Amino acid sequence: MVEKLLPIERLDVGLGDLVVTAVREAISAGSLAAGQRITERELVERTGVSRASVREAVRQLRQMGLLESPPRGGLRVAPLDRDAIAYIYEVRIGVELLAVELFTLRATDQQIHEWALSLSSADLIPGAGVPEISCGDELLCQGSGNPLLWHMVQPYHARVRSLQRLSLSLAGRWEKAHAEIAAISTAVRKRDVAGAVRGVRSHLEEAQRASLVALVGCSPT
Repeated sequence: MVEKLLPIERLDVGLGDLVVTAVREAISAGSLAAGQRITERELVERTGVSRASVREAVRQLRQMGLLESPPRGGLRVAPLDRDAIAYIYEVRIGVELLAVELFTLRATDQQIHEWALSLSSADLIPGAGVPEISCGDELLCQGSGNPLLWHMVQPYHARVRSLQRLSLSLAGRWEKAHAEIAAISTAVRKRDVAGAVRGVRSHLEEAQRASLVALVGCSPT
């Protein structure tokens, strides 16, 4: 049986855009893995839309860097290699330091409470998916007071989630990430901008190192 992606509903938006969203969310959730091959026919079967809509979606997903055409033809989810990890973390560090700075300065007490609660509610079980401090967190972006941030990070958010799964697969990383996130949350609640920014930078640098180590461990010998 062909595994379905998220169901595509007929709404007043282009079906190609809905396919883009479904594929992005599948990559984010891990049901489409980095480097996995997929065909247009599979996408048609898994989304239930026309080939024309799928082709438009594939064009957009290529532009976003989420899908690519390997040398032997066909399609695949963009793989994660050392270069990709470096590029993604360059963007993450630049954007997310700004996001947490603005959030700490501008967010209301209620927004900070809801954001901190969203972190603590998801980090109770090791391996369940600790949310790294990410500008992909919509609450963080909303509280920053800059409406452009969430729109800027959406295209690469799926790859960020893939990297989070990779880094957290390294032994001991979950516990370290938990402590890093708790420290960042404390700084934000105290309105300690410098502490929050410093914590996010350290957290992302540690996550990048863990991703690279885990990547080597996952590579075939």
